[in-house]
This record gives sequence, structure tokens and C-alpha cells, in this order.
Amino acid sequence: MYFFLLVAWLAIILIAPPAWRLSLAALSIIAAVISGFYFQVSTREYARRLLARAAEGDEQARRLYLARTRSRFGDIAREYLEELLKASSSDDRLLPLVVRQLGHPDPLAREMAEDRLARIGSQAAGPLVHAVLGKELSGDGAFRARRLLYRWRSELPQDLAALLESFGYWQDG
Repeated sequence: MYFFLLVAWLAIILIAPPAWRLSLAALSIIAAVISGFYFQVSTREYARRLLARAAEGDEQARRLYLARTRSRFGDIAREYLEELLKASSSDDRLLPLVVRQLGHPDPLAREMAEDRLARIGSQAAGPLVHAVLGKELSGDGAFRARRLLYRWRSELPQDLAALLESFGYWQDG
């Protein structure tokens, strides 16, 4: 989009007659704003559709969604992450994807995921325990997971508490 805007402005400067330059520049700015809005809306809609496929169990959609949340283009990654966090409040099948965000490279994304999991409460403990015991998280993500599990320690279902005890999770320090 920015490349298109740059090309349009260069064409306006080099090709357009001087009397038309101001009008064409204004028109190109309006077109850029409209295309930016369309891009944002289409990204959000694609994120919703991909997230629905991931919630249905499509492994390829899940991997693609995780990759999109880690996109180098910050706006796209943020859009996908916000859509995931919003949808996870109503769909428990998305909790494993939220748990995986604790290992996100961006500290703000990790904090947002931890906050969402904390608001959901011990209901999110199942995917969190499986991620922790499966060593899917490391570094700050593992620390955040441990902090959440410690907070929910008294509320954990018996089977998850027994699983953590059998793996010696609380003794590892």
C-alpha cells in the first residue's frame, strides 16, 4: 500500500501537468486511506475465519494462525492476537492457542495472554498444565505459566493437581 502511494506520488510529480498535481495528490491520499481501511477490515475478517477453522480442529489453520500472531508486521500480528483473545472468552477450544501466546516474542502479547488467562481463571488450567508439562513454554512464558498455576493451585481440579505432582512440578523450583 505504501509502495503504491509512493509510485502514485512519483507519477504525479513526473507525469501530471502542474495544474492537476494538487488534485491528484489529494485523490491518492484519499485512495490510500480507503485502501488502508479495507485492508484492516479484510484482515480482521480473514482472522475470524481462520480462527473458526482452528477452533474446529484444523491443524494447518492452527499453525497458520500462530504464525500470523507472530508476524513481523506489527499491525497484522496485533489484529490476529486481539481477535484470538476476544474469541477465547466465549470458546474454550481456543484456550490452547491463548496458552501458546505466553511464549510470544513480544512482551506485550505475553502480558495480554496472561491477563486473558487470569480473567478466565482456573478453567484455563487444563491447556496450561499440558503446555507446561509438554515443555511448550520456556523463559518468560514458562514463568508466567508457573505464576498462573501457583495462583490457581488450590482451585485446580484433582486430576490436574495429581498430574503436576506426579511430574514433580512444584519441586523443580
